[in-house]
Amino acid sequence: MGAGQAYPAHLYTRQGIDSMDSISPYDLILIDFDGTLADTGKVIIACIRETFAHFGATPPSPEKARSVIGMNLTLGMLALRPELTQEQAEAWTKQYREFYWGQGLEMTTLFPGVLETLDAIERARGNGGNPALAVLSNKNQQVLEASLDKVGLGNRFALVSGDREGRRNKPDPELFSQDILPVFSGVEPAKVLVVGDGEQDTGFAHNLGAECCWASFGMGDRERCLAHAPKYVIDSFAELKDIVLP
Repeated sequence: MGAGQAYPAHLYTRQGIDSMDSISPYDLILIDFDGTLADTGKVIIACIRETFAHFGATPPSPEKARSVIGMNLTLGMLALRPELTQEQAEAWTKQYREFYWGQGLEMTTLFPGVLETLDAIERARGNGGNPALAVLSNKNQQVLEASLDKVGLGNRFALVSGDREGRRNKPDPELFSQDILPVFSGVEPAKVLVVGDGEQDTGFAHNLGAECCWASFGMGDRERCLAHAPKYVIDSFAELKDIVLP
């Protein structure tokens, strides 16, 4: 699917697990998008600030805007400007997405080492083996799918799950039952590795009872993320290979 096409606003799968043969201590790797696969921090902050300016409001500082990355976007707008009504926050969210579609996608790039690391994992797992790879993000589903296509990862994951109506979001552990188990039936949280840069990711792993790899090179607050005691900390995406393929 191309980035300019319309996308279904719901979870979709690319491929399933065909075998439980494993060359890894994990059956499933759940990877965040913003700040983990893709270097999108500056883009998101710019679009948030542009949205505020569009509505005649003083834009938040880059640090303040950064603090809501990873949240549901409407909730993030309310956190940045509590006086908004729900209806207003939804209008601001819609405007943000227009800015993001217009410029954000074109500015989205992968972190160094992402393609090489994914290639290494796929070569090691062969056809249908484990670990399976999935993207689990709080980013809007349509934007997430388009972003993956933009950076050449549109067909690389067994599952792509983003924010949509009625969907639980990280760090709610119910998201595992809602989106993960229907695709990866029988997978145990203890055999899942959550990889992400934000406290939504580390909190999700903590709440679920899964192991966690915190991506320190992303946008998350170090103190808050480490408070969830992730098992691993990586300073570059390439370091993930040695964890997944020991």
